Amino acid sequence: MEYKPDIVIKKATMIRKNFNDINQVYNFEKGVCHNILNEFNNLNKYPQKLGSGSYGVVHRGIHQVTGQERAIKVIPRAKIKNMDRFKTEVKILQTLVNISTTFNTFQDHPNVIKLFEYFEDDTNVYLVMEVCSGGELFERIIEKEYFSEKYAAQVFKQILEAINYCHNNGVCHRDLKPENFLYENKDDSSDVKIIDFGLSKILDGGSKHALQRMKTKAGTPYYISPEVLTGNYDISCDMWSAGCILYILLCGYPPFYGDDDQEILRMVKRGEFDFDGEEWEDVSNDAKDLIKKLICKPERRLTAGEALQHTWIRTLAKNSKVERLTKLNLDSLKKFQHHQKLKQVALTAIAVHINPKDIKQLKDSFKALDKNGDGCLNLEELKLGLSDMKNGEEILALMQAADTDKSGTINYTEFIAATLDAQVFMREENLRNAFMMFDTDQSGKIDAKEIKHLLEGDDFKDQVSSDQLSQVLQDVDVNGDGEIDFEEFLTMMRKII
Repeated sequence: MEYKPDIVIKKATMIRKNFNDINQVYNFEKGVCHNILNEFNNLNKYPQKLGSGSYGVVHRGIHQVTGQERAIKVIPRAKIKNMDRFKTEVKILQTLVNISTTFNTFQDHPNVIKLFEYFEDDTNVYLVMEVCSGGELFERIIEKEYFSEKYAAQVFKQILEAINYCHNNGVCHRDLKPENFLYENKDDSSDVKIIDFGLSKILDGGSKHALQRMKTKAGTPYYISPEVLTGNYDISCDMWSAGCILYILLCGYPPFYGDDDQEILRMVKRGEFDFDGEEWEDVSNDAKDLIKKLICKPERRLTAGEALQHTWIRTLAKNSKVERLTKLNLDSLKKFQHHQKLKQVALTAIAVHINPKDIKQLKDSFKALDKNGDGCLNLEELKLGLSDMKNGEEILALMQAADTDKSGTINYTEFIAATLDAQVFMREENLRNAFMMFDTDQSGKIDAKEIKHLLEGDDFKDQVSSDQLSQVLQDVDVNGDGEIDFEEFLTMMRKII
């Protein structure tokens, strides 16, 4: 089957700077974001504070048009002491850069915090992210003291999947700890998401990034690896930190401790820990084996991908969720390949901003289909999920249609966009959000220049030809005025095929 070149749709181009005043786009109760620079050290007066990170404080905001709830990280410019480090965090979350030759976008995984847009003014930078209302993993550990093995395995599998995705994309987090994982909601079954890339490093070298050495001493004493302290380490330092997190999940205290940071770091350098506490009496040898293969010398340390295949993870965190697409999802996937190109772009925009509650079943299906935990679906994984379909060429055609960024795999956003049910994407707030992502000048109409910008972003110039743009526009522009109004947009979205 010939695979013809097509317009590439990148999620990266849909996460960008909003040039409006943030207070004209989001509502903050009691002026939470006004004069925050002057009040930065007196934060208790702001009831909508959700938390804090490396550089700023996170607040709750409500979009004035769609009513969507967002977490807004407010970062006073005066507090950004290391501008390069801050830019790295924004760069990772913003996704407006090719991080590796294999993947065209980052921050596109169910267990990585989502960034929607960002704002700037003379005083602050504002990162608009998804709300995770379940609190920190650290808080959940304190509440429970320690986790059962089964629950710990389920949580730790998600942590490994997030790390595996980061590492496959050439990103070393360098500050993994329970405080940097948030629960999506209050439920025990809630997913966790990795946050705070303020100390992260984007590695060079494509597939060779795992070998790149780093020197900056970054991290938190309880979780930092010995080689980081010497200033000569690689991406495997994250796996030591992961091992320390697993240790804490199972007993409630860290493997290395002391009365102060210096004593803790001396213990870390020695690298000696034990399972002597009474909490370890009923913990399986498999769990202890995994910990020992993470908290060890770099040359013996498991990668995230290898850890996901460990017996303890495969046995206790076995995915009991559906591993095949439902008929409804399959019907949506089949229709997606026949949609007008602009509708595919709109569905991708909706997938970027959609409420997680609306796609829980799709998220579960994606994670179940992703057998190797790399955050993408390849052809073999899709075939397993569509095992009722005998026609291999038809499955390949479905994959090629859903793979809108033409990377050779289906990433999380692409999967959501291609399998969304019409009852979900036709909701008013989803349609308005998608239309606004095109209509950047807020004129109430979409022109060719705005379509081009959404497809190419600031860093992807001349990827869409004028002929392609004209065709995309003509397919939807019913009255032939050269622009698409909201009614024409709705007509396109309502069209079944």
